[in-house]
This record gives sequence, structure tokens and C-alpha cells, in this order.
Amino acid sequence: MTNEDGTPKGLRTVLTERARVAAWHVFFHSKMTL
Repeated sequence: MTNEDGTPKGLRTVLTERARVAAWHVFFHSKMTL
């Protein structure tokens, strides 16, 4: 939902999206190792 360059939508939205993806990856990988 955000632009590739991270403009009009806002920096906060980009950071939130990035943080969510990072958290999901960490959760997924930790679950896979268990």
C-alpha cells in the first residue's frame, strides 16, 4: 500500500510496514527452528 520510494504515504507507514515484515520473519524463522 506504500510507494516504492516511500513518499506521499508517509515515512511512518513505511517504517511500520518494514517493522511488521521483520517481526513476521523473526517469528516465522524461530518457529521453523523449533
